[in-house]
This record gives sequence, structure tokens and C-alpha cells, in this order.
Amino acid sequence: MQRTVDEEGNIVETTMNENGEVVDEDVVGNLADLPVEEEDIDDQGRIVTRVSDESGNVYEQVLDEEGSLVGARAV
Repeated sequence: MQRTVDEEGNIVETTMNENGEVVDEDVVGNLADLPVEEEDIDDQGRIVTRVSDESGNVYEQVLDEEGSLVGARAV
């Protein structure tokens, strides 16, 4: 099982079988709903925040000046 983040900030949990084939995918949360642990401004003036879920997985999201999500990734 692994967790990734889609372009909308949804946390997607993917389950694979022993052959590495995807057998299930579920949206288990959204980065916007998690508490911010760190926040910085990058050299392009965007807000970069780090959040973590209940399992301890850490994610980074990048917001533009209007607060719109422009990027997200699992760290």
C-alpha cells in the first residue's frame, strides 16, 4: 500500500497485489484538511507548507499568491 497526492491535493491510497498491479484506490483525505507544521515562502513568492497525516506521512504543498494549489507531493 502506498499514498500519493493528486493535482487537487487529495491523498490517494493505492493497494497493489503481489504482481504490482493496482487492485484498489481510495481518496483518504485532502492536504487542505491537515494541520500545517511548517510554512515558508519560496523564491517565487509562493507559500510552501508541510503537513502530516495521522500515519505520520509528510506532504508538501505549494500555493500561489491567491492561495490556489499549484503543486503537491509526498516527502
